[in-house]
Amino acid sequence: MLFDCSVAGQYPRVAADREKLLDLRAIPTDDDLFVAVFFHQMPHYDYPKRSGYLRRCGIPAQFTELRRHFPGLPAWPTDGPRLHPLAAPSPDIAEILLKRWPPRPDWQLDLKAHLRDAAVGVAIWQIP
Repeated sequence: MLFDCSVAGQYPRVAADREKLLDLRAIPTDDDLFVAVFFHQMPHYDYPKRSGYLRRCGIPAQFTELRRHFPGLPAWPTDGPRLHPLAAPSPDIAEILLKRWPPRPDWQLDLKAHLRDAAVGVAIWQIP
């Protein structure tokens, strides 16, 4: 999984999963091997000092950085990650989240604001 605050070293580690599967491919098998990479973006999520941790904001930037380390295009979708917008959760889930992250003087979780323009994405590479 990659997200807005993923550090630069995380991208080669994700790409290394392909190498691990290529090593497995050396063992005779008819199994299909895939690497699924999940992405997420929360451009309006904010908490103290987050700006110092922002690296590749947005799924397109995360995908572009991953492609620097991961050869070949994904098998699905071939034009980049499949995206799905996130919306504020139901009131029951919101209550659970707010209990987990209670408001503080310097920060509070605002699901409607923080999940605005949020999305998840996935791309899948097949290992030949």
